[in-house]
Amino acid sequence: MRAFFHYPEQAGTPPIERKPPLGLAYMAAVLEQEGHKCFIFDQYSTGAEDGELLDAARRFKPDLIGISAVTPMIKTAHRQTGMLKEALGKDIPVAVGGPHVSSSAEAALQEFPRFDIAAPNEGEFAMRDLARALEEGRPLEGVRGIVYRENSHIVRNPPQDLIEPLDVLPFPAWHLLPMHLYYPTSPTIYYRGGRKTMGIFSTRGCPAFCRFCDSHSIWTRKYRKRSGKNVVDEMEALKEKYKIGHIYFLDDTFHVDKKRTLDFCNELIERDLDMTFECYGRADFTDLMTDDIMRKMKQAGLKLMWFGLETGSQETLDHMRKGISLEQAERSVRRVRECGILAGAFWIIGFPNETEAHVRQTFEFYRRLPLSWHDTFSILTPYPGTEYYWILKEEGLTLHEDWERYYNRHMPGLLPPVRTKHLGPEELVRLKNEGDRMAWEYNLTDHFHYYLKHPHHLARNFTKNPRAFMTYPGLFVKLKWERFLNRAFKVPLPAEPVGM
Repeated sequence: MRAFFHYPEQAGTPPIERKPPLGLAYMAAVLEQEGHKCFIFDQYSTGAEDGELLDAARRFKPDLIGISAVTPMIKTAHRQTGMLKEALGKDIPVAVGGPHVSSSAEAALQEFPRFDIAAPNEGEFAMRDLARALEEGRPLEGVRGIVYRENSHIVRNPPQDLIEPLDVLPFPAWHLLPMHLYYPTSPTIYYRGGRKTMGIFSTRGCPAFCRFCDSHSIWTRKYRKRSGKNVVDEMEALKEKYKIGHIYFLDDTFHVDKKRTLDFCNELIERDLDMTFECYGRADFTDLMTDDIMRKMKQAGLKLMWFGLETGSQETLDHMRKGISLEQAERSVRRVRECGILAGAFWIIGFPNETEAHVRQTFEFYRRLPLSWHDTFSILTPYPGTEYYWILKEEGLTLHEDWERYYNRHMPGLLPPVRTKHLGPEELVRLKNEGDRMAWEYNLTDHFHYYLKHPHHLARNFTKNPRAFMTYPGLFVKLKWERFLNRAFKVPLPAEPVGM
């Protein structure tokens, strides 16, 4: 069996930071264990044209195509499925997976008739069993974990069991990916020290109930983990094969399990790999953020811990069911900083009841925190699978369901697909741009001071990405000058987005 995996482009939105399609890489690794030949075409990160996709597929001559797509990619994936079937034959089976399909596989197959099969949720073993069935000529009714077409009907088979323990999975098939493209060195990501970076999943499942998140559609809310040894084995392999020096842990929450966290840190310290990492934390896990744990994580190489703080309004926090208080958020950020670890935060505006006053509370809270990395603002986007998808729809706040425009960072000229009860889409973009400007002013100032203290990091990062550094001083001066004119002469700040 020859399996061709594809990660599509995202229409009109260049990648913010190129990240590997690890879901496809895991599936390919599982299929390779079974003796199948696999190929991954990462159009999102390579920027390849559709013609190159078709050429690669023709050369590989697949028996099965697997596509992973987030919501803004799904229409592109469907269009390209038609192209692939035209090029390779209409009978070639195409299976689609990813967050959009996981939220409602039946609805996705109804809306996009060129897809033959959906593999929602965890796809590794579903795709393994699908490949076995196709190779042996068996009917699909025995393949657990898939939804498929049978004549004019859509059939959902029983689900696969959750993969547990996660150590049973092989490492992703990195050899099928353009590893040199991912996580490019940037002058604004100074804490990575110019090291080559790669993402890793060390856990699956988040026990939280945030209304804006669809993570549970894929992983469920059951927290499952890899052993500390297994994670460090992967880190060591990445360093040996690809000279990776920094790991971006993609887990929804890295440190849910205290013992696993300490086992991981001790294993990493013992092996002395000279690697650093960053991860996501939760502000309410105070018993997992004691000084001894945080200092152990720092000793192991933790550079930065991210928090999803989202807002500076307790009313809005309660509405999204975040499960934290502003006091917990501030205390956790300060605790991390006191332990010598950098702290970053994610922010969202545009919740259903949000007014401009609520957004300004967020800006004030943002300024008060001792953050070391100031992420830009997202606008709430009600992806299928989130509770807000239904809430906004019922309250008449969803403006359309053109999935290609469901993009929470909102590129220039792209309005959000929602409004609040008090703010229209244009006002949300205006407030987002104002918040982003504030974030960039803080970031550039902090980074300027950091490089003054660590000139060797400046030299190392510059040699890795000189083009990005050429824009760095100019943007710094531009923002400072515009802020001076605003404060001294009341000249309005430009409304356009800010960024490098």
